[in-house]
Amino acid sequence: MIIAQEKPNYAYSECPVKELRPKPEVKTQSERQARVLLTVMILSAFLLGALYIYFNAQITGVGYRLENMKRQVAAIDVENQSLEMLISRQDSLARVEALATTRLGMVLPKKENVLTIALTGTAVSEEPEAVQIGGVESVPAQVAEGGLVHEDALEMASEPSLLEAFLSLISGWEQKVRTA
Repeated sequence: MIIAQEKPNYAYSECPVKELRPKPEVKTQSERQARVLLTVMILSAFLLGALYIYFNAQITGVGYRLENMKRQVAAIDVENQSLEMLISRQDSLARVEALATTRLGMVLPKKENVLTIALTGTAVSEEPEAVQIGGVESVPAQVAEGGLVHEDALEMASEPSLLEAFLSLISGWEQKVRTA
């Protein structure tokens, strides 16, 4: 048979009392200041690093946008040049004349209906081209050789003699219309 053994009674008074928490050490003022300073320096370094990374990211983003805009400007320049070439082809006098005679039914005027005005000091082409628009004939100004108007011709165009010739032409037409 088993008999229960007697357990010794350990009373609280018999056990040695140990402190569960050690007593906090009293820190001096300089140690506290050193810890606060170290904490502030670590936070400042972290904040400066974060700001550095942020601003570098912003600069890089602006650089990418700038390069993208440069590419867009180059593409627009190429498109602009192609459009200018298209306009110059569509605006050529030979094409306009062909469209006027074929599509719009306009006819070239007879030689007796064309009046040529020669400016002094400039060479004049042989055949003037005139267009009849809505029953009224339009006589183009003569252009110097090579198809370009020289600066001398532009200066002479502002002289009163050219204006007088034009006014006499208009008055002659008015008289013909009144008599007819």
